[in-house]
Amino acid sequence: MSRSEDVALRRCCAAVFQRLVALVTALAVLSPSFARAGTPYSLDWVSMQFNARCVTPELAVPGAPYFRVNQTPLPTYEVPGEFVFHDDGSESNRMEAAFDSVLLRMGANDFHFHVYTESGDDTCVDAREVVNLVSVPLGLNKPLFDVRRRGVAFSGDTTLDLSLAEINPALARDIAELEVAVAKLMAALLRNAAKVADLRARMDLLRQLDTELHDLVSRPLDEISRTDLDAILDRYKDVVDPETRAAMEQLVDDLKKSVSDLEDELGRLLDEFGAQADEVADLATQDARAEGWDPDDPWNYALGESEVPWVEVPDIAEVDGAFEEGRDPYAAYADAVIAALEADVSGGVVVARADFVANVRAWRENSAALEIALRDRMGVSLAETNAFLKAQNRLTAYVRRFMDASDWFVDSPVPADLRAQVDTVLKPRFDALADQMKDSLNQWTGDALDLEQTQLYQTISAFAGAMSTVGEGFEAYAEVMQTLVHATTRIGVGFVPVVGPALDLCEAVSGKAWCLPSGQALSDEERIFSGVGFGLGAVGPMWRAVGRAGGMTPEAIRVAEEIAQMGEELATALRASRRTSYKTLRGAVTTKLIDAFEKKAAKFLLDDGRALIGVGDDGVRTVLGIPRNAPAYSDAAKAPDFVTVTTGNKLAVSEAKSGTHVQEAIKQLTNALKALKEKGLAGDVARVEIIIKKGVAFDDHNKITNNGYLFDKSTGRTVQISGEGFKHFVRIIEI
Repeated sequence: MSRSEDVALRRCCAAVFQRLVALVTALAVLSPSFARAGTPYSLDWVSMQFNARCVTPELAVPGAPYFRVNQTPLPTYEVPGEFVFHDDGSESNRMEAAFDSVLLRMGANDFHFHVYTESGDDTCVDAREVVNLVSVPLGLNKPLFDVRRRGVAFSGDTTLDLSLAEINPALARDIAELEVAVAKLMAALLRNAAKVADLRARMDLLRQLDTELHDLVSRPLDEISRTDLDAILDRYKDVVDPETRAAMEQLVDDLKKSVSDLEDELGRLLDEFGAQADEVADLATQDARAEGWDPDDPWNYALGESEVPWVEVPDIAEVDGAFEEGRDPYAAYADAVIAALEADVSGGVVVARADFVANVRAWRENSAALEIALRDRMGVSLAETNAFLKAQNRLTAYVRRFMDASDWFVDSPVPADLRAQVDTVLKPRFDALADQMKDSLNQWTGDALDLEQTQLYQTISAFAGAMSTVGEGFEAYAEVMQTLVHATTRIGVGFVPVVGPALDLCEAVSGKAWCLPSGQALSDEERIFSGVGFGLGAVGPMWRAVGRAGGMTPEAIRVAEEIAQMGEELATALRASRRTSYKTLRGAVTTKLIDAFEKKAAKFLLDDGRALIGVGDDGVRTVLGIPRNAPAYSDAAKAPDFVTVTTGNKLAVSEAKSGTHVQEAIKQLTNALKALKEKGLAGDVARVEIIIKKGVAFDDHNKITNNGYLFDKSTGRTVQISGEGFKHFVRIIEI
């Protein structure tokens, strides 16, 4: 449900994003319109987000099962037209999970609800989630969940007792009418007791019928069969009068209808969830399939099963000539393995690389098992051992024609330093994920890396360099590793998603927006801004290791060193509150050292709940498009220290002055406002401010602080910065 989910989709691929948006829109419009035979119910969910810069109340995956009713998952959608921006900066939205009453049962019903930020980081969340059970035809509205989330996700359960009338009014009516009919029949029997020979038996059967039918309607529908219902009618056909039988038949017919309704509802859910999976998969792989990639071919997802046969070697060590040529079972096994491997080779080159690796792996597993059996066998002979080793060495020699001692293809374009990093840095930390990465990298062919592969190589190399500085706690980077592994599987099929911290790392080292080879070239300031989004600590050692990693360009090395010099406190603060963009503005951080007072000012802004977009003069210049240089007589290159986003999702422009040069600060702020006006964002500015040391007077003695604003004694007025399209009083913040 997070803003970051939308960013993630854009980062993958613009074309794919557009198609996914189209799909989501179609699902949101079409899905709620199905018809139900039973009583319509819904879970009405109102989400109020008080920290809208962190999370927006929109579903990251429309149609996903955010709820379960009695263990049945329900697709959930936004209600069109219910998204609201509130005056205090908060946002709210209404979602709905519609379902048929056949999923409910008499008595206690279990409801499960889970909500979380899609990125997995809920630390900045401040939200209230209210869920009610609603049935419009019944006029029913019952509270289920009222959760205040501060910095946490929520996953919880509640129960609600419901009567039969609240679930299935028709059955409740049938039971009531049947009870009246049975009561009338019993009264008639009692009035004619003297004439009824088997009165007691008939009364007992009528009580039994009443009990059995009450028990029947209280049972879950999936436990009721049509055969059972017909059997009830047959069992009591000689006990009841026509009126009571008619009431029984009506009840049984309605129960059968409810059973059919349940079948239909479950079929709808299966169809809906299945259609979502199919449609999203088709859209996400459309470009890849156009290039010949088959989504139904399991070989495109994993190595698959090997064609290497298992060999049973009986204990024939005492048989004369058992291991001689033509009779040696180990030699026969080696022949079979080599035949399987040769099927993957053409012209001295491995063409079916995944199959080749799978067969090599299977051979090694079998070989290890055979070796253990040899060691454990009583009375093993030298002849058998020699035969085993001969076969093994023969196979080893064959495989080594194509693979090195570390199981990399000898003709692989993967650079040697990256191979070593996967084997020695990533494998000890991520084990199976590193194996998957290696398998995928081993599929790369050619004499050299193309642009897409080079970019991924740089990112993996940088990640490995960073991980080399991490001892305990590397588990926190598993998601980044998984993202990179997935990216290696998608090279060459038209869809390489790199998201989250992995995207931040890739943008910093590659200098390409969205980690796309064709992406816009990023400035150093923008690369630094992305880079601070990666890593959980030890910024200096980690980014210096990134700078030393293989494949880094001089620009990447420079950026890595500048991030390393930023300092732990500022980098951590930037990461916690960083916002990558605001409308058309993309974040940037200056490449120059930030002085102590500017760091203090940045901390104040962060404590005030701001999200930093531009940091430092050069960072702000990059964000706003202000030139770096201008003639001495011009103010065109002047820029303030910070552009931030307030808690009300508005812009603030701030200049930090440890000295007292107030007129210079006014020029810097004015130039920033002009630049924002040119970008059509003048109306988004809510605050213009100068941050100064507490107690310091301005160099212009006519300027003072009055009620928190800059005041000019010579004019007797509050100082105002104005221009075409903007007019702002200047706040003074003393720290």
